[in-house]
Amino acid sequence: MKKKILLLAALAMILFLGIYLRNLYLPGNMLFGYEQGRDALVVKDIIALDKFTLIGPKTDIDGLFHGAGYYYILAAIYFFAQGNPASVIAAFTVINALTAIIVFFLAKELIGKTKYALLAALMTAVSFDVIVYGRWLSNVSFSIPLVALFFFSLIKLVKTKNPKYWLAIGIFGGLLSQFELLHLLYAFITIIIAIKIFSLPIKNRYFLFGLGLAIIINANFILFDARHQFLLTNAVLHYLTSQSLSVDPLKVIYTYIDGLTLNMVATLFPSNGMLLFLFITAMLMFYFKKKTKKMSIEFKLILLMIFFSFPYIFLLKYGSLEHFYAGTAIGWIVGFNFLVSNTEKSLTKYGVVLAYCLIVVGNISYTNKSLPNNSHVFYHAVQQNYMYKDQLATLDYVFSHGGNGFTIESYNIPNFHQHAWQYLYDWYGKQKYPKQYANNATPGEKETVFMIIEPGAEGKIFIQWLATYHKVTTPVRKQTIGGIEIQQRKRLITDQQ
Repeated sequence: MKKKILLLAALAMILFLGIYLRNLYLPGNMLFGYEQGRDALVVKDIIALDKFTLIGPKTDIDGLFHGAGYYYILAAIYFFAQGNPASVIAAFTVINALTAIIVFFLAKELIGKTKYALLAALMTAVSFDVIVYGRWLSNVSFSIPLVALFFFSLIKLVKTKNPKYWLAIGIFGGLLSQFELLHLLYAFITIIIAIKIFSLPIKNRYFLFGLGLAIIINANFILFDARHQFLLTNAVLHYLTSQSLSVDPLKVIYTYIDGLTLNMVATLFPSNGMLLFLFITAMLMFYFKKKTKKMSIEFKLILLMIFFSFPYIFLLKYGSLEHFYAGTAIGWIVGFNFLVSNTEKSLTKYGVVLAYCLIVVGNISYTNKSLPNNSHVFYHAVQQNYMYKDQLATLDYVFSHGGNGFTIESYNIPNFHQHAWQYLYDWYGKQKYPKQYANNATPGEKETVFMIIEPGAEGKIFIQWLATYHKVTTPVRKQTIGGIEIQQRKRLITDQQ
C-alpha cells in the first residue's frame, strides 16, 4: 500500500510539473493566427448549432482535410471556456501533460521496471518537443497522447496475444485521422508490419470488430467524399501521380532521417545534440555487446515507435515538416530508458544519474529560455514576435481610440486571412467593450479605419495593399504594440447613403 501511495504521489508530481512547464508564459505568447481563428469560427457555428461539418482543418495537400472529430472536441472545449482562447489552450496543456501518465504504463510494459517507467514519464513531462505541441492550439496537439494510447494497445496485444486489444487499436488508430490525417497511414502500415513480425492473431472476431470500429470512426470521410464528387480520392490520386513528388531515393531518405534526427534532439536533449549522440552511441555499443541473441520483442516495438512516421518518406515533396513526426517523441523517450535499463551496469550508477539530471535540467532550462520569445518553436518561426497578448492590447487600443464607430482592416500572414482578428474582435469586443461593440455594429461605412499590420508584412502584395488605403484615407496616428503595427486613418470620402 505504501509503495502504491508513493507511486501515485510521484505520478501526480510529474503531471503537475508537466502542466506547469506547458503553461509557462501562457496565454501571453500563445500563437493565435489564421488557423486558430479559422477553427474558432468553425466551432462557434457548431456551438450555436448553425452549421455542422464532416471534415476538419485543411492539410498541406490541396483537397485533403483532417477529420472533423477535432472540431467537435474543440467545440466542447470552447463551450466550457465560454469562447476564451486562453482557457482553451490551458485545456490543451493538461491533455498534453497527461501523455506522461500514458508513457509510464507504456514504458512499464516494455521495460518492466517501475523506476525507468517513472523516468520515462518524467522525461515526457519535461521534453521540449512534447511541451511545444502542448502549447499549440492545433489539431496536431491531440496526436501526441493518441499515438501513445495506440502504441500502448499494440504493445499489450503483442505481449499478451489477447485479441480483445484489437478493439482498442481500432479505436485509437481510427481516431488518429481525426486529428492528423497522415497518422492513419502511419498506423495502418505499423499494424501490417506488427502482424508480420509478431504473428499477431487476425483470424478472430475482435480483429474484424476493431477494423469495423476504425471504419465507423472514419465514416465522415467516406460520406464527405461521396457527397462531393470524390474530392478526397481525386486529391490523393493527383498528389501521388504529381511530378512534384521527389523521385531521388537518396534525397528523400536523407531528408527524412534529418527530420527524424532533429526530432530526437528536440525530444531528449535540445541543449546539446552532439553530447546526446555520443551518449546514445555508447549505450548502443554496450547494448549490442551484451546482447548476443536475436533482437528482443521490446527492441522491435521501440523501433516501430521511432519509425512510426516512416511512410512519410514516400510522400516527401519539398522537405520534411516537423509536425509530420508528431508522436515520434514517445519512441525516443521509451527507447532511451530501455537502453539505459539494459546498460546501467556498464554506464555506472553515477553516469546514469548524471545523464538523467542533464536531460531533465537541460530540457527545463532550454524551455525556459526558448518560450518567452518563442525561439525554436517551429510553428511560431514565421512570426516569432506575433503574440496573443499583443493582439488583445491592439484591440484595447482600437476600442479606446475608435470613438463611435470604426472599421478594422488587417494585413495577415498568410495574406488576406483575417479569421483571427475577426474572432477576437467579436469575442473580446463583446466581453470587454460591449457598448462600443454594439455601436460599431450599426450599418454604414465608418469614418475611422484601423489598419492592423502583422509581423513579417512585406513584399509587393503588401505594398499594393497599403497603396489602396493611401488613396482613400489619410493618416491620423501610428502605434506599435509588440510586433504589431497599428495605423489609425480617416476616410477621405464617406458614404452618406
